[in-house]
Amino acid sequence: MVKIVFMENRNGKPKVHSTISKKGRGRLISLMAEKQIETIEQIKHLTFDGFQSSPELSQYQTLTFIREQE
Repeated sequence: MVKIVFMENRNGKPKVHSTISKKGRGRLISLMAEKQIETIEQIKHLTFDGFQSSPELSQYQTLTFIREQE
């Protein structure tokens, strides 16, 4: 199982925000269905709503997506 975390870069510091996370999860699931994504590697290459995968913040079995603060 892989955990997916959504963060926002606020003043140079990555922060988790519950509303942003909820919207990010919903959008990710929609994109995965639309693009017929089946592997973790395919998920890592998705960009959406300003989010992109962050290898620096990701860890074993945790995939982190980050975007700049709006």
